[in-house]
Amino acid sequence: MKRVMLLIFFAGISCTQNRIVHYEYDNVVITRVDKSAESFFYYGICDDKSNPCPKSYIRAKYNGFDGSMGGYLIFHPNDKVEILRMFRFFEDTGHNSFLYLSEYDDNYALNRFTDSIRGDYRNRAWISDILSEEKEQNDKNNSKVMTVY
Repeated sequence: MKRVMLLIFFAGISCTQNRIVHYEYDNVVITRVDKSAESFFYYGICDDKSNPCPKSYIRAKYNGFDGSMGGYLIFHPNDKVEILRMFRFFEDTGHNSFLYLSEYDDNYALNRFTDSIRGDYRNRAWISDILSEEKEQNDKNNSKVMTVY
């Protein structure tokens, strides 16, 4: 009985914990806060405690049987950061001209883009709900975006 209670206790703790990831390139930081099956992307450094996150963000939802999250963070020279979504479960909330959402309307253009950066992500980072896959893809493709998990 004690084992079951401990298991329920630890499962409850892990469900309420938020995971925070920081992506940095050329002194620009994007904060990602994972809450259950949602990820929130904020421009700048923030957390849930001493440095509250702004009201504008991009949210990715990936719940359900076929839910997943994937895309690219693209750091531009003008300090703007683009999230190129690969799946349609992203939405922009609020307005931040430095962090914006984009997508390719046709698969041919998307394939040309992904082929062109293969092995040389430079100012780009793959983002995924599976962090081990994210790290592996960014390492394999030489991303210069510093990521702190």
